[in-house]
Amino acid sequence: MEKNVKIKKVLNNNVVIAQNTNDEETILMGLGLGYGKKAGEVVEDKKIEKIFALKVTSEQQNFSELLSEIPSGIVELSILTLAKAKTKFDKTISDTVLVAFADHLNAAIIREKDNIAIKNFLLWDIKRFFPEEFALCLETLQKVKEKLNISLPEDEAGFLAMHIWTNVKYLDTK
Repeated sequence: MEKNVKIKKVLNNNVVIAQNTNDEETILMGLGLGYGKKAGEVVEDKKIEKIFALKVTSEQQNFSELLSEIPSGIVELSILTLAKAKTKFDKTISDTVLVAFADHLNAAIIREKDNIAIKNFLLWDIKRFFPEEFALCLETLQKVKEKLNISLPEDEAGFLAMHIWTNVKYLDTK
């Protein structure tokens, strides 16, 4: 686990943006990890359950800036979905997909509130060729409905499934 990591921003009680000893920004998740914490405080490494890192290059914006306009609940739901995908599919998924996945999910929620529908013309193919990724993203849509009382169309599960599939690297299973 990460040692001597300082909090840059608390997203909610369970998710923080932190900076490790190599000056890399990470998103850390763990039960009560951000509760009562402030920027600059050291993270209790025993509480860290999941780590998402983004290697920031000169062409990319600051990690926390990319996520600052996305509600923390959407970021947390995205982290949970991607962590489940890593485990379920026994695959490594690039941590950089977190920003794209969370941004897409947030945009889908905004579109739904504004009554703007986008048809996924590849939905049938996505269901056929990527059924596990699609099923996982349907679960995510169900959680959005439970937590936010917003029903997203299954077209969005197809779009989100493609975020997962296009960022997957198969692990050596030997």
